Amino acid sequence: MPGRRRTGFWVAGFLGLAIVGVAVVVVTQRGHHANGSRSSVVIDENTPLSALGPALRDGDARALAVLQQRLTPKPDAALSPIREDEGANWVNTLDG
Repeated sequence: MPGRRRTGFWVAGFLGLAIVGVAVVVVTQRGHHANGSRSSVVIDENTPLSALGPALRDGDARALAVLQQRLTPKPDAALSPIREDEGANWVNTLDG
C-alpha cells in the first residue's frame, strides 16, 4: 500500500505543476495584450515628433526604435545645428 500512496503524490505533484504552468502562460499572455501593443497609430520614420511623445509614454517599442534611429547620427553625414523650433519639439517629445 505505501507504493500506491507514493504514486498518488507523484500524480498530484505533476498535476499541480501543470496547473501552475498553464496559469503562468495565461497571465503572461493577458499582460502582453493588455499593454496596448495593438496600437492603431502607424509609427514609422515619417511620424512627427509630436506623435511619438504619447507613444513613448505608453511604452510603444516601435516609437522607441524610431526615436533611436533619429538620435543616432549617420556615419557619413555632417552634423548640423538644431533649429529653435525643432529643439522645442525634441524637448516636448522627450519630456512626455
